[in-house]
Amino acid sequence: MHMETIPNSWAAPAPVKAAFFDIDGTLAHLGEPRLLPSSIQALEMLRARGIVCCAATGRGPADIAQYPVELFDGMVLFNGQLCTVGDATVREARFTTDILDALFAFAQASRRAMTFQSKHKLFSTHRTDNFYHVYAPMLENFPLSSLESIYESDVFQASVECMPGEEDELLGRLSGCELVRWCPTFVDVIPVGGGKGAGVAEVLAYLGLARAEAVAFGDSQNDISMFRVCGTSVALGNAAQETKAVATYVTDDVDDDGVYRACLRLGLI
Repeated sequence: MHMETIPNSWAAPAPVKAAFFDIDGTLAHLGEPRLLPSSIQALEMLRARGIVCCAATGRGPADIAQYPVELFDGMVLFNGQLCTVGDATVREARFTTDILDALFAFAQASRRAMTFQSKHKLFSTHRTDNFYHVYAPMLENFPLSSLESIYESDVFQASVECMPGEEDELLGRLSGCELVRWCPTFVDVIPVGGGKGAGVAEVLAYLGLARAEAVAFGDSQNDISMFRVCGTSVALGNAAQETKAVATYVTDDVDDDGVYRACLRLGLI
């Protein structure tokens, strides 16, 4: 049952001029190749009011094209490792050879499922039951490939099968990396100093906007860093408890048009 939404019932510290949106679990269901109709409506209405709208996702260019990218003025991709505004590249932080070597050695010694992402190529190097469970809606996007493929194109991000509590073990074997969790069984691996927060901060600087003028929407632990660099943050009702704990506000579930309703409460649409 939908709860009543009262326009302008929430407040932001300054007039909002930019909005950053996670996709999976926020604007769309996890793995679904389309945005919710209410998400599309919210984006259209925000942009009509002059608010800059940016996707902020763990996805990259190769698997975001399925969405209506024309609704976004900018992109924070690969958890902040590749950021664009219009045709301008604002941030680009791919894996160094040292990190690729560490990932190669880790993958050789481990039986964990792993995926790798570059601008134009997505692939998996090992699959497990957890892999098939999580990646089932997007299995065709991650064909099985040799581990040597990681050296054939610029890799910005990897995802590794990792249960809660196993993070320290992985970090001990992946020097120069940090982990951001996006589901209970997988974490994304990015260079130290990365994350959605780093990307959002650089986009705001490029736009000449203060952090107080930005709002972020998300549901996963990988959204926490961008929550911390925006004046207002909104966690979906289906968000992880860790994400809700640091959000300014908690809205309805993605199934209940959480983003659209939050924009109403904030008086943005």
